[in-house]
Amino acid sequence: MWRAFLPDGADRTHEAACFTSPGAAAGMDSPAFPPVLLVIGGYDPLQDWQRRYCEVLKDSGKDVRVLEYPDGIHAFFLFPGFDDARNLMTRIAEFVGESDDDGGSEEPLFHACLLGWLGLANLDAVSDA
Repeated sequence: MWRAFLPDGADRTHEAACFTSPGAAAGMDSPAFPPVLLVIGGYDPLQDWQRRYCEVLKDSGKDVRVLEYPDGIHAFFLFPGFDDARNLMTRIAEFVGESDDDGGSEEPLFHACLLGWLGLANLDAVSDA
């Protein structure tokens, strides 16, 4: 399935498919590389790749925070009825708030969207944000 997302003739070593390829790794040298929030679900078939990505980032001296959800499936966050999904959206909002160093709003629109997704906020009330 991954071939559908790569240019013709590309394989798994292409920078879009392999975070350790020279093209993908080049961006990790940037001092402006942002903090990373990595979410790993215990039932996600890609969790080994996620853990390897975490190792690569940490070995490169990057700021990485890992959230593990032992009962999480791949893309569990897309299901707002799951308690873990609701918890994760709150944690993402906290992470973005901690990472927001541009002097902007205390409550960026991204937070409002997450809270709206969780059913915890009225998005009409934050439309002016």
